[in-house]
Amino acid sequence: MTIIGWSIYTRVTGADTLIAVNQSFLIGLLFIMIAASVVIYQTGFLNLLIKGFQDLRHMIMPKTRSLIRADKQIEKEKELKGDSAFTPFLKMLVISIGIGSIIYSIVLL
Repeated sequence: MTIIGWSIYTRVTGADTLIAVNQSFLIGLLFIMIAASVVIYQTGFLNLLIKGFQDLRHMIMPKTRSLIRADKQIEKEKELKGDSAFTPFLKMLVISIGIGSIIYSIVLL
């Protein structure tokens, strides 16, 4: 689908082949970087780092008891909420657009 879209774009705009290769490759890299960022965030890989900075902040400015209760309540709501069914579809769409754009740029070379 992405390859068809890029070929229609180059025909309609009359873009030079080199410009189309560069644009499709850069768009593909952008989409793959976005997808990789989402996957890394969802795996919880950076949670330890984020938790460390939060602990440093609380050492400087201590929390009140009411704020601690509110944070616990928010954490419970996050656990109950879970992921939506749309997220895996969106991830796959972004990855496929990125890979399709890169493949199109390689084919045009």
